[in-house]
Amino acid sequence: MPRLVARIVTLVLTGVLLGCGSTEKAEKKKGELTQSTENIAHDTALLHEAEAAANRVIQNAQDCDAARAALVETNRTLEEARGKVRSIAGQVTLDALRTQVKNIAQSCGA
Repeated sequence: MPRLVARIVTLVLTGVLLGCGSTEKAEKKKGELTQSTENIAHDTALLHEAEAAANRVIQNAQDCDAARAALVETNRTLEEARGKVRSIAGQVTLDALRTQVKNIAQSCGA
């Protein structure tokens, strides 16, 4: 679904860009837009794994023993993702996941 939305946005923006200004500018904008779309697709796949790891902690928030058991792997996964995220939106999403995991860890005394 996110890829479909990204493709639709790409097509719409490409059409707008081609209709405005010179062809050279449109090609440059199209290249930038293509790179942005690739970054979003990359981050979507990367964040899928990070979200799954964070969910293991979040789903066990009421069971601190289980949450603590998942923390090491979750923190490792989130740390790895931090160095690979390409977009600002991906970084914001990752920061939100890290905050949720950190809050649960603190409430469980980890």
